[in-house]
Amino acid sequence: MALGIKVVQPNGQPLSTGQAWGRSIVRALFVSFLAIINYITAFFTKEKTCIHDMAAKTRVVLAK
Repeated sequence: MALGIKVVQPNGQPLSTGQAWGRSIVRALFVSFLAIINYITAFFTKEKTCIHDMAAKTRVVLAK
């Protein structure tokens, strides 16, 4: 909220509980030295998605 962004499904709907947990778990797996791999994909994907967003099928968008 402080950054004015939110995480949503690709169709703009709020996340389900499972998606939120899945995104969090995948992101936690990449906390160590693999963090660069997790975020580097954002430079090469059309929608600027990281691996944890791809796994949970989520998108980060500007909050209105």
